[in-house]
Formats: sequence, structure tokens, C-alpha cells
Amino acid sequence: MFKELLMPLLFLIYTVLSVGGMVLVKYALPSFKAAWDQQHQIFNIHALWVGTGATMYVVSFLTWMIILARAPLSIAYPIAIGLSLAGSSLCAVFILKEQLSTMGLLGIGLIFIGVVLLSRN
Repeated sequence: MFKELLMPLLFLIYTVLSVGGMVLVKYALPSFKAAWDQQHQIFNIHALWVGTGATMYVVSFLTWMIILARAPLSIAYPIAIGLSLAGSSLCAVFILKEQLSTMGLLGIGLIFIGVVLLSRN
């Protein structure tokens, strides 16, 4: 049973770390830049957030290496990219307060349908 859950768990870890890292860096960079521009501070809470986001992104890459060692590229890549695209778009809307059109929402829905179809392969 653990082997059946391993790949979905790895994709979940990859997606959360990849998307979380990108969103955290995107969120913290403007504040980090402002602190640098105003006081030439490089070590502050915003730098910690940027560093944490970058670390998450690096760990997601290591998780991706594990996925690649265990799954066919023709299945793993579309699933990983689809989940990352959908996850980052949704986080951009709900966390970063960016706008997403109706067509964008439809696209995310189609991505999820594609991920489900590929994962059943």
C-alpha cells in the first residue's frame, strides 16, 4: 500500500515546496528590496523569507530528482508542470491577490483534468 501512495505523496511534496517557495520569494522580494534601498540592510526578516522560499524551491528540485528516478518522464513531467502551474496560479490569486480571468480558471480546470487522466495511465 505504501508504494501506491509514494508517487502521489512525492508529487504533493514537490508541488507544495515548488509553489510555496515561488510564492514566498515573490511575496518577500519587494520588501527585501525596499529594506535594501532604504538602509542597505541585507539581513532582515524579508531576507529570511526569501532564503526560506529559495530553500523550499531547492528541496522541491531534489524531490523532482526522486520522482524522475521512479516515473516515466512522459507522465511525470506533465503532472509536475500541470500541478505547479495550477498551484501557482491559485496561490497568486488567493495569497498575492493577483487577478485571474475566467479563461484562466478554465485553463486551471483543464490542467487538473489532464493531471487526473495522466495519473491513471
